[in-house]
Amino acid sequence: MMPKLLLVEDEAGLRLTLSDRLASEGYAVETASDGQSGFERAARGGYDLVVLD
Repeated sequence: MMPKLLLVEDEAGLRLTLSDRLASEGYAVETASDGQSGFERAARGGYDLVVLD
């Protein structure tokens, strides 16, 4: 089972680059574009790791 990761990054280009790289390393990546949506997703749980900028 792949570790599930939430990436919270407001810069679209960096979010895409990091998401692609982490996925290529075997992570199931979900993203959020701001702190509020990141907090809401993280609060629902289910992530092995949350990466914040």
